[in-house]
Amino acid sequence: MWPLPEPARPEDAERWDPPVLVRLPLDHGCDEQPERPQPRPAPWGMRTASRRP
Repeated sequence: MWPLPEPARPEDAERWDPPVLVRLPLDHGCDEQPERPQPRPAPWGMRTASRRP
């Protein structure tokens, strides 16, 4: 791409901003973590640690 020429009088010319680089997310399926099942509570309740007296 050729550089744009400088305007002779900047106040007459339109303001030219350089293009903004936009990084698009590439969806290959490699980045997302596999879905893990939620841990279920034990059948006898939420206390799974050993109880100490």
